[in-house]
Amino acid sequence: MATVGSPARFVYVTPQRLFDTRQAAASTRVTRGNGTATGPLTAGTPVNVVDASGVVSGATALWLNVAAVPQGAPGFFVAYPKGASQPPTSSVNFAADVPRANAVPVALGAGGDVAFFASTQAHAIADLFGAFKASGAGMTAVAPSRVLDTRSTQTPIAAATVTQVDVQAPAGATGVVASVAVLPGAEPGFLTAFPCGTATPATSNVNYAADTVTANTVVSQLGTGRKLCVWSLKAVDLIVDVTGYLSDSGPLSYQVLTPKRLLDTRGTATLYTNRLADEQTLQLPIQTLPGMPTGVWSAVLNITAVDATQNGHVTAYPCGGSVPNASSLNFRPGSAFAALSVTSVGNGGKVCLFAKSRTHLIVDLVGVWVHTSASSAPPPPTDNDPGDEGDPVEPTDPVTPVDEDPPDTYTPPDTAVAPDTYVAPDTVVVDTSVAPDTTPDDGAGPVPDSEEPAPDTEEPAADTAAPAVDTEAPAADTAAPGADTAALGDDAAVADAGSDTSRVIHETVTRQPASGGCAGGGVDGALVIALAAILALAAALSPRRRRV
Repeated sequence: MATVGSPARFVYVTPQRLFDTRQAAASTRVTRGNGTATGPLTAGTPVNVVDASGVVSGATALWLNVAAVPQGAPGFFVAYPKGASQPPTSSVNFAADVPRANAVPVALGAGGDVAFFASTQAHAIADLFGAFKASGAGMTAVAPSRVLDTRSTQTPIAAATVTQVDVQAPAGATGVVASVAVLPGAEPGFLTAFPCGTATPATSNVNYAADTVTANTVVSQLGTGRKLCVWSLKAVDLIVDVTGYLSDSGPLSYQVLTPKRLLDTRGTATLYTNRLADEQTLQLPIQTLPGMPTGVWSAVLNITAVDATQNGHVTAYPCGGSVPNASSLNFRPGSAFAALSVTSVGNGGKVCLFAKSRTHLIVDLVGVWVHTSASSAPPPPTDNDPGDEGDPVEPTDPVTPVDEDPPDTYTPPDTAVAPDTYVAPDTVVVDTSVAPDTTPDDGAGPVPDSEEPAPDTEEPAADTAAPAVDTEAPAADTAAPGADTAALGDDAAVADAGSDTSRVIHETVTRQPASGGCAGGGVDGALVIALAAILALAAALSPRRRRV
């Protein structure tokens, strides 16, 4: 590993649009690789350059949310400091004609600029949410903790309405780091997160398609009452999993790293090979990587699932504890799905990755949060709540081959495998029921134009990423956003009613038939009464059945 600069603190900024290549007036900071002043980012080299100098005085790195609006082909963006070598990693992955967005922390390079490599031609939109400087807020890392799941109350957040989210911030906290998942209904839209008590910004954090589970990492200042506010174009279910809090006294500073690919199970020059099996857990070394600074308490990872065999999710968490009631990424077959994750390290300085369903995984490490006065991270929680989803494979076990895959092999993680376009676009489901946007200077992207508070909703978006319910055991996963395609876990049962207040328990009770007489038709009334009594007794003795 190679560090870039010194550990830095987080500085809040008012959420703002840095550039939008769909509009010439909104993309003056962008110099495209082909020298043009308008249009999408050009594919290949020379790279596209974004002038970020002076955006935040004294900043060494920025926290962006970058959306890709493809122009007919799948691909990826790579954001990195201008003047540095392009890393063999990816920042945003997208399918053909399906806009995708991701949180992207990136260091500033020569002249305060950022280079953007586009594997295929695509429009790009970047919103700025914060920066890193010598002084500011530090992070306190926590194990993933679910603070909101509107499915538990069956009350989605209302459309076009500011909703307050209690992120359970401790005293002194001024900001939050959280994974936010949106479970929309039949209409596409977007969601933005911002400090309560401030105006709703003209930016977005999560852009969602109809019936598509979409998640992203949000880093935001907290507002009135130490709460986070959200605004969604449409009524949606919302899940918020907190992984850290920011405060002036937060012990952790952010250390930028030269991005490195730690895992790509599709290749051979990687820590593990072959797809993960259902409910498989992997351990990824973080602290022990060559060149890593000491005192790593949390890792910033870009996690991609590809070539999945069915719907599922990935949970990143500190090794040593149980799989938490949280998730980092949702995926489905037919495309690549990626999301940034800020995850505490656990035993041995490792991060564990739990995959609900069989899939290839790609993991890129882009930075770490370090404790400058501690040589190692604290031990993770060891709670083994029987109500949590079980993990049938021990974290220390190697990946188990499934079906036709050859036996697994161990190879050093030093050699990175370059990113690729992952899968062909044929299997992408595109919503053709909505006409394309015809607004001048607007490419129908997933995020708002500079003069609008919302992204375009006409663009078809990603496929549904909700995993199926585990019907094998009564403790099906209601933790991850995506337990059920329809209600994403509404019908999943847990082991006991007191294990987790965020879960919903449903039971089906066999009801007794209503008693009553039957007249006419020559039927003996006494026989009818006797038959009704027998049926009532049988119903009363039948066991209560729990839905799974």
